[in-house]
Amino acid sequence: METLTTFTSSTSKKSDNTVAHLLTEAKKYFSINNSKKYKNVVLDQGPLLSFPPHTIESEIPSGIYYPSSTRQDNFVLSKVSARENYNDADEDMMDLLEALGDEPDLYREMGSEYLRLLQKENRTKYFGSHYFPTHEYNSTLKRVHEGIINFLNNKEFYQNNNLGFKRSILLYGRHGVGKSRFIDYAINFLLIDELDAIIIRIGSSQDVKLLNDFGLLTLNRVVENRLIVLVIEEVASIVTGRDGHIGLLNILDNSLLRENLLVLSTTNTPDRIPSNVLRNQRVDVLEEIRADNYNDQFPIDFYEFIFQEEFPEKYRESEWVEMKLNPADLKELFLFAKINDVDIDTSFKQLQKRNRIVERRFQSTAHLGF
Repeated sequence: METLTTFTSSTSKKSDNTVAHLLTEAKKYFSINNSKKYKNVVLDQGPLLSFPPHTIESEIPSGIYYPSSTRQDNFVLSKVSARENYNDADEDMMDLLEALGDEPDLYREMGSEYLRLLQKENRTKYFGSHYFPTHEYNSTLKRVHEGIINFLNNKEFYQNNNLGFKRSILLYGRHGVGKSRFIDYAINFLLIDELDAIIIRIGSSQDVKLLNDFGLLTLNRVVENRLIVLVIEEVASIVTGRDGHIGLLNILDNSLLRENLLVLSTTNTPDRIPSNVLRNQRVDVLEEIRADNYNDQFPIDFYEFIFQEEFPEKYRESEWVEMKLNPADLKELFLFAKINDVDIDTSFKQLQKRNRIVERRFQSTAHLGF
């Protein structure tokens, strides 16, 4: 009887974010095929292009994209830049020039495939290397993390049993509990760095329409043996309108995306999502992320991560240590103390005051769900 390859993580105080050994099986299935030539894929990488303008000669480079269009092209994958200081420059070009050092003109003499590989080796990381591993401290996020790895390592099982290699995950819960932060970790450290995944962010009903009208067919024609990841932040804001609702259902059901697909979604307001979106096969994993699922060690290790010093003994019995604050509140707590040069207990009183004002003066549920 065929068995699934399973992975179970262990919580550690310090994480080096090295996950290569966790995805040994998955790496057998996903790779960039350098021999492929795709002249019909439109890729917008900014004003400075290191590849031929508007088209690519090889497989789509791994990275984070969002769907868009131009007057000439119905569907364009636009790359998300990680460089805040180069708003008018292609980040891949900047990485390439840095790699070439004092002789940037050398790139004119190099083949495009060599340039692409050089870019990959020297590319800007989409996410800081100093990510705090919240999933190691939250029991639910830890379970989701293990589930993603187990899914990616078991493509052979899906193929042998004629199952579409597809998984859809929806994380819900109050704002600040770490849903989006965990997804950012997953797409960078697990999916881009290790599996050369193509990440497509969907943030509006217009993005959904572009993907439905032109994107699904384009991706189906040109992408082989690559993992496509759809990241949908705040599903509720997309499905409130009829077009977004129907469009999202079509994406989740479409046979063109039956293979090599991972959908990672979040929402702060699950009560605003129609139940038919959550049907089996549309959403396979539905998990509530809660602040009280973080273990007792979390605030202590998070403090040491932020301040790069040992946790002071005087705070061991502090109220904020025992209250199960979410990551966003803890970060604000620490930053307020640092910026205003006060101790953290004083900062906690200010945080409580602020939260009381929010509860009394503002709506408890945002209209857009954020």
